[in-house]
Amino acid sequence: MLPWFVLTAHPLFLGSDTVATKPQARLYAMPEFVVSATRWQVSVQQLPSSATVLTSADIAARNGTSLASALEGVPGLLLKSYGGPGSVSTTSLRGMGAEHTLVLVNGQRYNNVRDGQVDFGIFLLQNVDRVEILRGGYSAIYGADALGGIVNIVTRRSSGHSSVSGEFTEGSYGLNGQAFNAELTLGGMGLQIAAKREAGAGNYAFSFNDGITSSTLQRQNADYSISQLQVLLDVPIALGVSLSVRNLMDWADRGSPGAVLSVASSNRARLRDGGFLTQATMNWTVKPALTLRLSTLFNVQRRQYVDPLSAGGPDDQQSEFADKTITLTPHLQYVLSTRTSVSVGAEYSHSTISSRQIDGVDRDQQSAFLSLDHVMDLPGDFLYQFNFYPSVRFDHFSDVAGAVDPRLGVNIGLWRSQELRLKTSIGKSFRAPTFYDLYWKTGGNPDLKPEHSVSFDAGLALSIDFLGSVELEGNYFDIRTKDRIVWTPDPGGLWSPKNLQSVRSDGVEVIASWRFLQRHVVLRGSYSNSETKKVSAESSGDQTADKQLPFIPREMASVSLSLDLGVMSVNVNHLFTGYRFSTETNDPFFVLPGYHKTDGNVSLRLTERPFISTIRMEVTNIFNANYQMFPNFPMPRRAFAFKVLLDY
Repeated sequence: MLPWFVLTAHPLFLGSDTVATKPQARLYAMPEFVVSATRWQVSVQQLPSSATVLTSADIAARNGTSLASALEGVPGLLLKSYGGPGSVSTTSLRGMGAEHTLVLVNGQRYNNVRDGQVDFGIFLLQNVDRVEILRGGYSAIYGADALGGIVNIVTRRSSGHSSVSGEFTEGSYGLNGQAFNAELTLGGMGLQIAAKREAGAGNYAFSFNDGITSSTLQRQNADYSISQLQVLLDVPIALGVSLSVRNLMDWADRGSPGAVLSVASSNRARLRDGGFLTQATMNWTVKPALTLRLSTLFNVQRRQYVDPLSAGGPDDQQSEFADKTITLTPHLQYVLSTRTSVSVGAEYSHSTISSRQIDGVDRDQQSAFLSLDHVMDLPGDFLYQFNFYPSVRFDHFSDVAGAVDPRLGVNIGLWRSQELRLKTSIGKSFRAPTFYDLYWKTGGNPDLKPEHSVSFDAGLALSIDFLGSVELEGNYFDIRTKDRIVWTPDPGGLWSPKNLQSVRSDGVEVIASWRFLQRHVVLRGSYSNSETKKVSAESSGDQTADKQLPFIPREMASVSLSLDLGVMSVNVNHLFTGYRFSTETNDPFFVLPGYHKTDGNVSLRLTERPFISTIRMEVTNIFNANYQMFPNFPMPRRAFAFKVLLDY
C-alpha cells in the first residue's frame, strides 16, 4: 500500500514540540485549530476521528482552576469525581476506564506506572494554553493505554514580550487561592515563571438518607491544599534550531473522607501527593521539508496514604509509592512531496517504583512508530478531497508481552461549499498491566497479559452559514476489548487481578456549535448515548454478562452559552448525566439517579494602562442540585467564588 499512499500529500508546518501549531491558510466559518492525531499537525477539519480543543478562552470560560473543572461537559467524556474541589477526579472516554485514557503533557506521557491513572483534581490550570481531547484508540501513535482516547495538555509558549500578572480568589467552604505569573524576554530567549496555590476547608453541607431517616450533615476531613510551580524556557540556539524546557512541580495535602455510611461516619485518612516533571525538546529544521526532533522527559510522582483509624497493620494504615520514568524520543518528519508526509520515530523509557506494598521493580520499554499523511485533491464541489492516515507502532516491554498496533484513518471531503466531511478510522490498541496489577505484594498477578482492543468510529462533520457560523458533527463508535483486567476476590477474600472480561463500548455522539452576532455569542451543545457492556461470561450462569458496567451512564449531554460584551463576559454551562447502575448485575434497587448541574460566571474587565484588571464572580451548581457520582460520596451544593485578576 505504501507506493499508493506516497503519491502526494500536503505540506506541514513543522518545528513545534506541542501537538498544536498555526492554522492553514484557508479560512473557515469557525476558527480552525490544528492538533496532532498523527504525531504531526493536522487541522481539525481533516482529522480522521473526532476531537475537541479547549483553547485558553474556553478554559477561562469555565469555573474552577483545575483540569477536572475544565473537562466537565467535553463530548464523550465523563468526569468521575469523589467529592468537591481538590478531591480525586479521573476521566472516562467513550465508556472506557480511567486507565484507558492516555494523558500527555506537551505530547509526552504523563500517566504514572503505579496504576496508570492521572488525578485531574490536583492538576491546576496554571500556564495551560490549550487542552486537546482525541476520542478513539490511539496506541498506533502513542503506545499503551490510549484505548478510549487522549487528553493532551499544552503549556504556553513564550509570547515575545515581558509581562506580570496575579490572581486572588476567595469563596465558599473556605476557598482561597493566589497565583503569580511572570514572563521575561531577553535576547530572543523567553522565560516564564508561574506559581499557584489553592486551599479550601471542603466542609459543605449535604443530605443524608439511611433508608429510615433523612438529615443534613457537613462533610468532614475534606480540606485540601494544592500548590504548583512552573518554569518554562524557550531558547533559539541557531538558525532553524530551538530548545524548549518545561519544568512542573506540584504538591498537595488533602483529606480523604471516604464514603458516608452513617450519621456518625468518621474518617481521618490523608492523601499527600508530590510530583516533578521536566521536559526538554530540541527542534532542528534541517531544510524546509525535513525536521528532526529530540524530546526527553523525566517524571517523578509520589503518593502517600495515611489512615490512622485502619484496623489492619502498618501496611494498611500507611502506604507510600514513589515512581520515576525517564523517556527519550527521537522523531523525524519529512515532506516527501507537496501531498505526502512521513513521520518516523523511536521511544525508549525506563520506569521504576518503590513502595512498602510493592517490591522494587523496573520496566524498560522500546518502541518504534511510522505514520503517513497523504492527501488527494480533486476538482469540483463534490468528493473534492481524500485524506489518508495509515500508522503502525511496535512496543516491547521487559516484563510483559509487547504489541504491534496498526491504524488507518480516512477523511473524505464530500461537499466543498458546505465543508461536509466523512471521518472514519479503525485500529488496534492495548493497555499494559501496571506495577500495582503485577507486583502488589499481597495480591499482584505477574502472569497478567496486556488488554487489547479494536476500535472503529465513523462520523460526518458539516459547516454552514446561518446568521453566523454553525458546526455540526455526528459520530458512531465501537470499541471491543478482550483480556480486560478485573480485580476479583478468591475464596479466602484476597483480591487479585485477572484477565477475565471482554467488553464492548459503542454509541453515538452529536456535537454542535453556533457563533453569531459577529462571534460575540457562542452556543455549544453535545449529546452522547452509549452502552458499555461486559459481553463475556466468567462462569456458567454469570449474572454480570451482557450488563452495563457500574457507574457508566448511558446518556450525557451538555449546553454552554458564552456572551462577549466587550468589557463584560457571561458564561453559563449546563451538564446532564444519566442514571448509573452501582452493581455489576445492574440491580434496579441500586441505581444512582441522573442529575442536572448548572454553573455560571460573570467577568468585568477594566483597563487603565498599563494595568488590566478583571473582576469575576463564579457560581457553581447554581440550582443547588443534590447528586452523587459514586454511592455515598456526596458532592457540594451551591458554591460561590470571587476572583480578582491583575495584568501588567
